[in-house]
Amino acid sequence: DCNADGYVTNIYTIAIGAISGDGSQTSYSESCASMLAVTLSGSSINDSSKYEFVTTDMDNQCIEKFSGTSSAASVATGVIALMLQSNPLLTWRDVQYLIVETSIITNPTNPGWTRNGVGKWFNPLYGFGKLDAFTLVDRAYHWETVKNQKKCRAQTRNGPWHMFFQFN
Repeated sequence: DCNADGYVTNIYTIAIGAISGDGSQTSYSESCASMLAVTLSGSSINDSSKYEFVTTDMDNQCIEKFSGTSSAASVATGVIALMLQSNPLLTWRDVQYLIVETSIITNPTNPGWTRNGVGKWFNPLYGFGKLDAFTLVDRAYHWETVKNQKKCRAQTRNGPWHMFFQFN
């Protein structure tokens, strides 16, 4: 469960999980409320998926089955790099908005899917769904930057019941 991970729950972090070729969560992928999306990864131990990633290791040796969340994060990083190349003015918030807006529900029969307050489907195993590289890059090209983040500061006086809020 990645809810206790201070890096994953940071607002500047994009938490990416891993799915297998059939769209189900891999055995090594975590779940949590901070999960933003998932990408295809190499096969897990008991997965007979035909999808594998090939890469090199630090000794310039070929690895024919690169898997794990490291593989999934690498795919997501590549997609985000393409988004930023398409529109260099994107902010960290734009990237997150675009991921939420364009992700595709994977494994729709999983009972963990619920609609959030703005009507978006979310699942702690899959976040908002599987990254759609083509749509992400296309939408990024035409994207208008989101408004500045609203910050709320709370201050108490004379006990916990008197709250003052300042909106910037």
